[in-house]
Amino acid sequence: MNTKTRKAQEIANREELLLDIALELMAETGFAGLTMDKITQRSQYSKGTVYNHFACKEDVLCALCCRSMRLQIDLYQRINDFKGSTREKMIAMAYGYRLFNRLYPTLSMVVLSMKTPNIMEKTSSIRSTSVSEHENKIVGVAVKLIEEAVALGEIPASQNVDANAATFAAWSMAFGTNALSSAVVNKSSKFCTAGFDSQFALLYNINLLCDGLNWQPLSQQQDYLATWQRIGQELYADELAILEKNETLY
Repeated sequence: MNTKTRKAQEIANREELLLDIALELMAETGFAGLTMDKITQRSQYSKGTVYNHFACKEDVLCALCCRSMRLQIDLYQRINDFKGSTREKMIAMAYGYRLFNRLYPTLSMVVLSMKTPNIMEKTSSIRSTSVSEHENKIVGVAVKLIEEAVALGEIPASQNVDANAATFAAWSMAFGTNALSSAVVNKSSKFCTAGFDSQFALLYNINLLCDGLNWQPLSQQQDYLATWQRIGQELYADELAILEKNETLY
């Protein structure tokens, strides 16, 4: 490794360390309690060094958002190795998204906070561009699955499905389901949950969406609960083992 490469790696490692510190602070006090001064105080670096990496705390949040999406992309890429129909792979993507939210609760809230206009307008253009690039990769996974389903006839061409619009619907549904399920788990709300197992809420909702698209096989034709369980065993066993120990990874 030459001097230039080594220096670049040192800078990258330092930035990741600063992000780790910011994530710890957010887990303790939330985004409102995060300040550049607190990051500096908990690190071994000067304020000037910290500001060389991040212009403001919103910039820190943007960088954490990118980290969040890189972790999600890793979970979604495993879907390529799953043996099943396109609909089952879409369910696997929903499974991965729910797993991410459970495994990284603080990072999940980072993504939510990042979408507010007040934060977006304060982040640097470079980091905002990076967020968009990561989002496009995630969206691309779902769009590709839907386009493949149409090409294979698993979504009938007569449905005239717009892959981007269907992806937005799936993303919105999954986002809202995870947010409301978390509220139920935290016992802050019992809205619409009587007699309902919240751990399967996302499976139920993704099946409603897929059935609405006439995505074959329909839910009355196949046991997708069995698919859900197989997804966990085949793709995400290590992550589930962490959750079984009641541990999270921020």
